[in-house]
Amino acid sequence: MLAWLERVLDARAARLGLTALIVISVLPYAWIEHDLRYLFLSVFGAEFLLRVLLLVSGRTRFTLSEAFFLLADVLALWSFLPVEGLLPEPYRILFRSLRLVRLVVLVRFFRGLVLDVWVVMTRREQLQQLGLVTASAVGMTFVAAVVLNQLTISYDYDLNPTSVDGFWDRMWWAFRQVESPDNLVHTLRLHPALIVVSLGLTVVGVFIFSYLVGIGTSVVEQVLRAQRRRPVAHRAHTLIVGPRAESEILVREFARIHEKNRVLRGEHLREIWSWLWCGGPRAQLRTRLRMTVLGEAEEPPAYLYERELKRVVYRQGDLVDQAARERISAAQVKRLLLLSEESLGDDADAVALTRLGALRRDNPSAHAYVELLETRNRDLVEAIGGEGTVPLDMPRVLGLFLAQHLIAPGVAPLFHELLTADGSEIYTHVFVDPAEHRMLERLRGEFPSFEALAAAAYRTHAVTLLGTFERDGQGAPLTDLLAVSSVAPRIAPLGTPVEQPQLAGLVGLAETYGPLRRFTRDLLNGRVPVQPDPPADPAMAGEAERIVSGLTLEGADIGRVLAVGASRALPSLIEALRGFAPEVAIRVLLTEKEAGGAVAHALAELGDAVSVVVERGGDLAQTVTDALRREPTDAVVFLSDPMAADPDASTTLRVLRFARALATAKLASPRLHVVAELLATERGRALEQHVTAQTCGFAPGELT
Repeated sequence: MLAWLERVLDARAARLGLTALIVISVLPYAWIEHDLRYLFLSVFGAEFLLRVLLLVSGRTRFTLSEAFFLLADVLALWSFLPVEGLLPEPYRILFRSLRLVRLVVLVRFFRGLVLDVWVVMTRREQLQQLGLVTASAVGMTFVAAVVLNQLTISYDYDLNPTSVDGFWDRMWWAFRQVESPDNLVHTLRLHPALIVVSLGLTVVGVFIFSYLVGIGTSVVEQVLRAQRRRPVAHRAHTLIVGPRAESEILVREFARIHEKNRVLRGEHLREIWSWLWCGGPRAQLRTRLRMTVLGEAEEPPAYLYERELKRVVYRQGDLVDQAARERISAAQVKRLLLLSEESLGDDADAVALTRLGALRRDNPSAHAYVELLETRNRDLVEAIGGEGTVPLDMPRVLGLFLAQHLIAPGVAPLFHELLTADGSEIYTHVFVDPAEHRMLERLRGEFPSFEALAAAAYRTHAVTLLGTFERDGQGAPLTDLLAVSSVAPRIAPLGTPVEQPQLAGLVGLAETYGPLRRFTRDLLNGRVPVQPDPPADPAMAGEAERIVSGLTLEGADIGRVLAVGASRALPSLIEALRGFAPEVAIRVLLTEKEAGGAVAHALAELGDAVSVVVERGGDLAQTVTDALRREPTDAVVFLSDPMAADPDASTTLRVLRFARALATAKLASPRLHVVAELLATERGRALEQHVTAQTCGFAPGELT
């Protein structure tokens, strides 16, 4: 409770609210001081008591600054008491002066910013610059006053014709010439020396204040830089660590999905009512994007300045550095997405393991998703990361992804529907609230089969149920931050009954998370009728037809495949193809440079499952074309070269040269399916446009 109260007290909304009350309290209107007195006393009294409680409990460290602000709080509270009328007249002025202490309290709410400004302004170089400007202005003013006084030039220096101007009047007049060009003498019918002095001081003043503007700009930049080194205010947030290009795609999709699910905010009042008065599950109020990006550059990536990503916080540093982990509040991170630094080559996995181990020193429970370039490092990631760590074997994922494009040509729109925020997403709802478990106990024995549950989900909430979650054998308690081993997913357990004692949640396909959550809670409340033997639902068939409409899922005849290049995904691609079509004939064409890499050694372990051809110094595109001319081939896969300076550019050039050579060749097969592995989506679209009838001479349907 104390931790929660501390977070509430330090929240931006609370600080802004208290600041607004202080500003209102010092406005010069008697009715504010009289009518709102007890409101101010109650609010600021509660804040003072809470700060004392945090100090006594040890959550706030006692320092001189904390003692100073507590004293200011006491004096500010005293100024709200209705005792002014009971004091003698001389003491009333002293009592009114206590109201000025309220302005000092404002410094507490913005103490971090004030401290940063103070640190920047009191640095030696800043003091030297300000001292130089001040000395220059005072020196020029003094010299001008001396000259005017010695020449006894008569002029109305103090704008008072009845008084006699002295040395200090002349000096103040000279300073006003430096301070603003508007103070330049208004006519040339004056003493020439006075005109020269006024003009000279004005010109010098322009330079001095231009220099001051530059100093001010530098101070603001340093303050902003200092702000970026302060710990983030997020709790239970997502942390992304990795290269800028890959992190940009991830951050954008996260932000789009959060924006898409903003509709859930309209359900908060109903959930709070159900939670407080009806004994329902706990209300979930967190729908805002809480994300931090950690990078090596000092300046944030340019994409974070866009309006949609304004809530994403950037911090500079390496996850291995303790100071950087403090800046990102590593102990409060809920999930870590650790992207691989492919530019590091063979050392990428080593760097990822080091960063994962550094995070686990501060946060042993966060979910950690670690991208790997070597399959053999999976066990090390699980051993170092422990519970809640998920190694992402990217070569295997890419190999399966490419194999799917070969097996089912035209599947890309379906992937776009499922893996981006444009269509429906896969959402999960796991029972972690005790009220959900109590409600589940009351429904024991009412679910005959998964088919019945899926039919009810689609009929009542338009949710395509994909599976269920089951508790582990030990029945471990579930919390907000689920351990990976606490639940086991069962994808489409058709023909099996849903066992309530083991049921831990649902997974389904929906437009947003809202329909799945509403269906789950209606189900637990007994408001969803579940039919034991659901009849065929034509609407479900229509929905399935809508999802796959426009796709050319023809079930490609994978008999012969030619792979060009030595991507890390090649071994996994070959295994996936052989699993789908055991009799598939696979040839791999490598350059002489690629033949000496680690991928070539992995291919050698496959034995007779694949034939490897090494091109030595010839035209790779022509070699591929000649191979297609000699024997029929169903598909050609151009893989990305990890050793190239720009892998996408290298792959694009290979495909274009191949398409040019293929345009004039007579193939043994009438139609060819070509798949190219590219990292950037934009380059893929551009390549599709180039391989057209205008560029390479292909007719529609000849090259897919």
